[in-house]
Amino acid sequence: MGILTPAHLSLTPGTRLGPYEIAAALGAGGMGEVYRARDTKLNSNVALKILPEVPNIAAIYGFEDSGVTHALVMELGR
Repeated sequence: MGILTPAHLSLTPGTRLGPYEIAAALGAGGMGEVYRARDTKLNSNVALKILPEVPNIAAIYGFEDSGVTHALVMELGR
């Protein structure tokens, strides 16, 4: 499939996903599509990654924030 360019992405500017409004496509690859979006609740810009249906990456169990260290807690593969 190769690397997708912003012209090939599925969400368009103005599309809403929960409180996030898509502003622009940034890029895509085998692990999903990335967009610049606006968090309308916090009034801030964010990066929004849309995961592909297949393959599933991992279940996310939590997020830990300890000072300058941030970590996702995910399932451990079999």
